[in-house]
Amino acid sequence: MEFTSVLQHGPESLRVIEETLKQPSHPRHRAVALASELISHGHPGAQHFINLVCEHVKHKDVVAHAQFLGQCHTNLRALFKLENMNDSMLKKLYERNGYFLFQRKVKSNKLLVLFTTMFNNFGISNIAMLEIVKQFDCNVLILKDATLANFNLGVAGFADDFPMIAENIQAAARRLDADEIYIAGHSSGGFAALQISTMLPCKGYLGTSHATDLSPDSPVELPPYLTSEIREKMDPRWLRNLRPLLEQADPDVPRVLYYGDRSSRDVARAAQLEGLPTIKLVCVPGAQHNSIHRLLGEGRLPGLFRTLLGEPLN
Repeated sequence: MEFTSVLQHGPESLRVIEETLKQPSHPRHRAVALASELISHGHPGAQHFINLVCEHVKHKDVVAHAQFLGQCHTNLRALFKLENMNDSMLKKLYERNGYFLFQRKVKSNKLLVLFTTMFNNFGISNIAMLEIVKQFDCNVLILKDATLANFNLGVAGFADDFPMIAENIQAAARRLDADEIYIAGHSSGGFAALQISTMLPCKGYLGTSHATDLSPDSPVELPPYLTSEIREKMDPRWLRNLRPLLEQADPDVPRVLYYGDRSSRDVARAAQLEGLPTIKLVCVPGAQHNSIHRLLGEGRLPGLFRTLLGEPLN
């Protein structure tokens, strides 16, 4: 079930980035991709590649995209500076599998659970997400499964199988004396997150750009990694259509799924849940699959979590 990718955040990710930045020159056609990758880590070097595109590329759409990435970079840097993080924290949050618990020094009755992606991030790095959400009145539990199983078989060091994830989230909440559990999931981590939100007392759910039906007969194209060989290694009970599950969910629990209008697959995934009173669907104009970048660039990302946690907007 192992998964590896050059874009996957991990212990070596920052080292590779630093080595890349030391190169005397970089192909201009890769500048946008490099800028996007650096932004996902919250790395200050992103601005160099954004400037490179804006100064040397003439295609207006490419320049407009680079300018938007510049806004993402500016907004994230206002909330989080990678170079200010201590090495111990970086090491823990860049580990590919397992969990990380942030407990507030002042007691909070809220626990926010983040389900990360197989790329070991939440559209932006785990440490960047933590810095964004820990400004709110909540403890934060980050669950990481950077394998092809995407939580189907549990979480290393936290849960041995899928149902145990829900059980141990509740156990963690009890230890923290937190009686309110909130769940969020992005991309490949979102399917498990939404499913788990129906398996425990959940006060609210926030999803971005994720699958809603992984059953074999799903009318929407399944993720390319979910081959028949991989499916055979997973527990089939949790590879299902979530619509029937949500039809039985508590309508008083606010759930919302954001998706980009430029990702045809994500549009189709959201459409599978249309008409349900138990989940709100929100299309993000201009967003591709990584709707987190679009929401970050528009300055909306922190507000979504503030709303999820029931805190008043500024």
